[in-house]
Amino acid sequence: MSDRRILSYHDVVLRHGDVELLRGPLWLNDQIIAFFFEYLTHELHPSLCSKVALMPGATTFLLLNSGAA
Repeated sequence: MSDRRILSYHDVVLRHGDVELLRGPLWLNDQIIAFFFEYLTHELHPSLCSKVALMPGATTFLLLNSGAA
């Protein structure tokens, strides 16, 4: 079975395998978490965009380990 695209929302693409994780009892992956952050940012709290940055784990990891202080 191919891992077909299910949803494209702003900067996040969810594939069939990502959505299947929601059936449980599994851990959420980075794509599901990134989708939730995008949804919060664009749908629930757009006024917070200038005050709060919701970043997926991979971005946070890169910033933490970039060596820039």
